[in-house]
Amino acid sequence: MQNIIKTNQIFKDNYPSEAVDFCLSSKGTENACSIVEIVPDEQGRKLFKIKKDTEIVEEGKKLSSLHEKIINCKSYLRSTDWYIVRKYERGLSIPDDVVAKRQQARDEIDLLRDQMKTETIRIVFDGVKFFETGENNQ
Repeated sequence: MQNIIKTNQIFKDNYPSEAVDFCLSSKGTENACSIVEIVPDEQGRKLFKIKKDTEIVEEGKKLSSLHEKIINCKSYLRSTDWYIVRKYERGLSIPDDVVAKRQQARDEIDLLRDQMKTETIRIVFDGVKFFETGENNQ
């Protein structure tokens, strides 16, 4: 009996060759899919999911945008590091607005990093080739 494979289906530890066939047959359609490794389950087992390529692209765009915001926050922190050095070397105070903005930047970085924790870890099979250990899972 052949397994019925569908989008968003999750496989534990391994994925069947039918999942590869499903992704191959979806290429060139609006529902093109790939196999992705997702965050492990509570027991630490590898999980794989069939995900639409459009979802993977959107997830990538979101991560890129969040990463850019983190870079901007870090840039502000670097540009004001001299206040910290000045305080400890010369005993001069740091302006309150700089202290507040630096804390805001650190908080923003923490928030953005939490938002970056996505389901997808990496693409295993994109319908054209296998990545890393993906080909051992057929």
